[in-house]
Amino acid sequence: MSSPTPKRRSRARAKGKAREPPTSELSQEGESQEGERGAGGSGETSGAGSDAVLRALARIENRLDDVERRQAPAGEASREARPAPATTGLGRLRESLGQPGGAAVRGGGADADAAADGGESDSSGDGRRQRRRRREVLAFKRRLNYMTQTPMRAVTHQLGGYQSPADWPSVGTACEERIAPYWLPMAARGGRRLVEYSLDYRRSKAAMGCKALETHTLLCAALDEFILYDGLDVVNSAGVELMVRRIHGLERAFADVEEERDWKGDPKKLKVAWTEVDNYCVLRAGAGTVAPRAEEAVRKEQERRANRLKWQTKAERAGGPAVA
Repeated sequence: MSSPTPKRRSRARAKGKAREPPTSELSQEGESQEGERGAGGSGETSGAGSDAVLRALARIENRLDDVERRQAPAGEASREARPAPATTGLGRLRESLGQPGGAAVRGGGADADAAADGGESDSSGDGRRQRRRRREVLAFKRRLNYMTQTPMRAVTHQLGGYQSPADWPSVGTACEERIAPYWLPMAARGGRRLVEYSLDYRRSKAAMGCKALETHTLLCAALDEFILYDGLDVVNSAGVELMVRRIHGLERAFADVEEERDWKGDPKKLKVAWTEVDNYCVLRAGAGTVAPRAEEAVRKEQERRANRLKWQTKAERAGGPAVA
């Protein structure tokens, strides 16, 4: 067989080129088909993978929240102190994956927020109650510590700074001598409060129902507060001296009382010497006296004259000489 001529070979090549599609078109079509298949497959795969990752991270986050709540002291993990869901690593991941809001959780809504926070809505209320109870317990502890304090140490310390100023308010009266520096340590001895001393005193006199001695208890309670809370120098206080004198006057008035009928019942059988209260009162005992030494001299002179008159009367009755 004779070989084809060059002209026939050129015609055959032209026909083959017409039957075969261009290589560029085939490559483009294959790429487009593969792209469509890849796009569809990757979209489904990425969607399923992202959901699985989110569920896994949500479970991890809830476990971490449980661990933190168990380790944290009661009441410290509050909703305000926790970071917003969108600022957490899980929230940022949701934002990068195109989740709406970046803070959406399984199911969405308030229930989903509570689930993402590990039940924070309920735990926040429990935290507030625990903090309130803790404050109440601490307040009770402070109150208990204050109630167990006694004034004896403060009073004995203040006695070392006793002062006798020349301008003391009761100078020149019968109440010039002070009682508080002596009565306060006596009442506070034994490590008790002054109000406890008052109650013990009233029980010893069977006078718990006596209205007059309620003033005694009230003044003692006020002195406790002056010493323990106000930090007042009760030894050198003129106001405290007035209060102590009223307390001491009541005690002098009930000195002979031993049972209830001694202060309550038949007025003729009462043993309460109410005049003693006025004798120790600065407002009544010699208040306003401008010359105490002159008053004392006059009083002694009156006593001397009364004694002389008594002796003279006795001598005249016995028939003896009259007293000159």
